[in-house]
Amino acid sequence: MPNITWIQFLRMATLMSYHSATKAQYIDFWMRFISPQVTKFVTEEEFNERIELLARGSFTDSETLVSVNYARGLYQVLGALNCLSKEEKSVGDINMNKLKKRLNSETLHIEYLN
Repeated sequence: MPNITWIQFLRMATLMSYHSATKAQYIDFWMRFISPQVTKFVTEEEFNERIELLARGSFTDSETLVSVNYARGLYQVLGALNCLSKEEKSVGDINMNKLKKRLNSETLHIEYLN
């Protein structure tokens, strides 16, 4: 299970509650949320786990149909936007550079994550 530090939690809570960031700051935040170690690729499993936990929120200790399908659906959207790696060693992994380009160009709107 991925861990989020207290500082990451506070940043996220502030951004979400007060909408106090620029587009570039939101993109930077989400890139670091999806890939805390700032890697070039994030596996489908790691991505789905992080997004499912986020979508689940604090109301339940176990996954829900909505949280699982939101994570899977967002992964499929990234696939449709050509954000997935086609390299043999990382096929299906999310290419973080492509994701960032799609967010910057608003091909993928930041509100899908907010």
